[in-house]
Amino acid sequence: MSLSYNVGVYDDRVIAGNYLLIKENRIKYSVWTVRSGGFERMDDFQRGSNPLSPLPARRQTKRVGRSSGKGGGGGFRRLFNWKWLLLVLLTTVLLIIGGCSALLMQGQTIDLDKMGKIDYSSTIYDKNGKPVTKVGKEMREFVKISDIEKVNPGLPEAFVKVEDARFYEHTGVDYYGLLRAVWENIKSVGSQGASTITMQVAGNVILENREKKFSRKAAEIATAFNLEKKYNKKQILEAYINYIAFGNGMYGIQMASKFYFGKDVTKDKLEPHEIAYLAGLPKAPYTYNCFSQKKKKRDKALVRRNVVLGEMAEDYIRPPIITKEQLEKEKAMPLGCKPEAKEKVLKSAKLSDKFAAYKEVLVQEIIERYGIPENDIASKGYRIYTGLDPKTQMKTSDILKQDSIYKNHNDLDGGSITLDPNTGLIAAVGGGRKYVGRGFLNQGAEVKVQPGSSIKPLTVYGPAVEESDGKVNENSILQDTPIQIGSWKPKNSHGGPKGPVPMMETVKNSLNLSTIHLLKEKVTLPSAYRYAQKFGLQPKPNDESYAPMALGGLTDGVSAIQMAQAYSVFVNKGEMIEAHTVAKITVDTDRSDEWTEIAPKREPKKEQIFKKKTAYYMTRMLKEVINSGTGTAAKLGDGRPVAGKTGTTNSGKEAYFVGYTPQYVTASFVYNTGKDKNDHIALSGGKYPAVMFKEIMDAAHKGLPVKNFDSWGIEDPPVPYQLKGPALSGHFDAGQKAIVLNWSAGPAGRVTYEIFRDGQSIGQTSSNSFVDPNIDVPNGGILGAIFGGKSYKYKVVATDTQTQEKAESNELTVKVEKGGDNQNQPPDCSKPENASKPECQNQPPDCSKPENMGKPECQHQDNGNQGNQGDQNNNGNTNNDGGIFNNHGGDQNGNNNGNNNGQNNNNNGNGNGQNNNDNDDGGMFPG
Repeated sequence: MSLSYNVGVYDDRVIAGNYLLIKENRIKYSVWTVRSGGFERMDDFQRGSNPLSPLPARRQTKRVGRSSGKGGGGGFRRLFNWKWLLLVLLTTVLLIIGGCSALLMQGQTIDLDKMGKIDYSSTIYDKNGKPVTKVGKEMREFVKISDIEKVNPGLPEAFVKVEDARFYEHTGVDYYGLLRAVWENIKSVGSQGASTITMQVAGNVILENREKKFSRKAAEIATAFNLEKKYNKKQILEAYINYIAFGNGMYGIQMASKFYFGKDVTKDKLEPHEIAYLAGLPKAPYTYNCFSQKKKKRDKALVRRNVVLGEMAEDYIRPPIITKEQLEKEKAMPLGCKPEAKEKVLKSAKLSDKFAAYKEVLVQEIIERYGIPENDIASKGYRIYTGLDPKTQMKTSDILKQDSIYKNHNDLDGGSITLDPNTGLIAAVGGGRKYVGRGFLNQGAEVKVQPGSSIKPLTVYGPAVEESDGKVNENSILQDTPIQIGSWKPKNSHGGPKGPVPMMETVKNSLNLSTIHLLKEKVTLPSAYRYAQKFGLQPKPNDESYAPMALGGLTDGVSAIQMAQAYSVFVNKGEMIEAHTVAKITVDTDRSDEWTEIAPKREPKKEQIFKKKTAYYMTRMLKEVINSGTGTAAKLGDGRPVAGKTGTTNSGKEAYFVGYTPQYVTASFVYNTGKDKNDHIALSGGKYPAVMFKEIMDAAHKGLPVKNFDSWGIEDPPVPYQLKGPALSGHFDAGQKAIVLNWSAGPAGRVTYEIFRDGQSIGQTSSNSFVDPNIDVPNGGILGAIFGGKSYKYKVVATDTQTQEKAESNELTVKVEKGGDNQNQPPDCSKPENASKPECQNQPPDCSKPENMGKPECQHQDNGNQGNQGDQNNNGNTNNDGGIFNNHGGDQNGNNNGNNNGQNNNNNGNGNGQNNNDNDDGGMFPG
């Protein structure tokens, strides 16, 4: 008598038998015979990839000896007799029985009819640690599997084919699948699941312990056994398809079908490609979202659907659901998800949850940063602590739906993000004008529009201050003059070129020309591009050009989250913390009311982008944008300090406003949704989005104390020099036969003086005195004594070489007499004894005197290596050596020659011509 045992048949998908491993779809059969003397392998059959063409059989016969004699085994092999095998077999059986009994004792069960009443939803806590709302109770509609099978018999079968092909064969655990998963995990050092449908119901619906431990898996297996004993397969499958998550807040097959395709699974026939999409969705609902704005996700959804279609057509373990011909036809179909169905479901369910936009961002973050599946978020009772500010979130939701914000234009929509700049925690998400809930376009989180001029502080102004260590600041003089880059001739949004302007004016009035000069000649494109990357704006390679970096014309635009996160550096000492919603997540693993914090896979990123000085200097300028610049509409109702920047684009299709207080940062935008450009409303950052910003921030700060911006001990930028008209005095010096003029001088090297006599320019100098020898001197005699000499009228015009501002002195009359004319002349205000005289009041100090050099009026604002200008010499020649910002020179009446020597040979400015004080051919930063 002999006993034959077929070790198994298996390919790359199935493991049957004990230890045989065959790859590349090669299947091997081995038949063994157990005889009284030992083991004998009778036949081996092997076939290639064609399952219908077996190779010729190979017969091998080999006796395994049972004695120590010739041809036999040694003493060890004598142990392998039937008694030994029987003992091992009985021991193994007893161990298995004992183990299974212990395992079954761990198993739990539940009345599946009550499954819909179980609430394991996760709770969301606000920034103050108070429970506010839940995740997981949104949308579920129970449906009987018998009702589904009447109309869509292939739908439940598709889930079985995809999730658990041996569902109708095993008793809760698929051992073959378990061995395959173990082997695949060993090969790939990964994590491949082997849970059956029964185990998923046991683990996700019944068990309370959420920890991923062996004991939990053992309890899951035991509970699966108990379920299989108490319920039939149809009941278990029914529980499964009514429980699982399908993304966008939809739970159960009925709501998923209505949401994605507008079909009731008990009444409407689903197409095979629709069944395939639904059956493939639970594996990764977030990744395979067909309504996603990201093409990458929609492409993945299509690939996943087609994979499921292939399994539906496969004749393997379960019979095929569709034919090969149907397979090719259905794979050619689009995804077919219907936006109108989505809107109908959400609106009919009245899911206008004012926290919905926030929860959507929250769920996505938990999936990505914690690695927790969406189904677990909705069902495992987590406590999720967040930065949510309930009153701000609710008010934001209301504000963005108000038609008045958009001035009743139907084709406008917008979004916003409000966050705490000191922690990076998001306080509120503005989902948009038409946002209702999951599945709708979340404007604040998903939509990207061009930032326009709101990018300037991030890529131009801030970097200019940072790289110069504050030498470039609000008082620096920039050249708002025409510039051409290639064929592009940029212009200011309002009015023409402004000429030399302080940086403060450039920032608060968002002047394009001086911004582009600053970028081109100080910051440089590569540096601006690097800062855009540091801020997380994700610029494309082709964005490394002047229009995107200076004026915000980025290819893909930016989201409100990105802009709010970037502007937080100005409040947070130059450090940027990645915007996020979750502070921490805790879980009660065994429902013992002992909560354990879950460690995220990664913490929010932090990066020091600017120095504190840069952040403070920028805030000083951005405050003026709202006080008296382009963003006055963003002033808060209670008058508290606020800073920000408007963002207007060249097309006017969209507009941004980003601003902040010490407590919150808000980024808001409005854009045209229509495709016809002729119907677009011209938008600017100082109007629609600025008003939206004001309304949101007023709500956010209600009840909060008023705080001033912190300077962190940084001194203000040096006070700029204020040019005043020189106090002119003078007299005829008979010894020199010339008229000598004197006046109070400004900072050396910054102020030049042009001298006029009787209305005509006679010279220029940078000193505080001038000698005029070209006069008529009386020769004496009776007539000279009787009639005296001639009188001359003088005036001095001071010019600030950095601002080109001019100021005139008083008019001085000097009469030439033989003995000198010292009568009726204005006092010399440089002499201490004349300081109290009325004519010498409110005059600037004489900066040429050492004792006055420390006074603010005499501080030299070089703003980056301002050059010194030479004094007039005896021949009337003036030599001016230009610095980084300004070069000046001129030829006065042919006697004075001006030469400018810059630091860069390509940026030397030379000016020639009468009364020409400033010819600068090198842009803002010659030299």
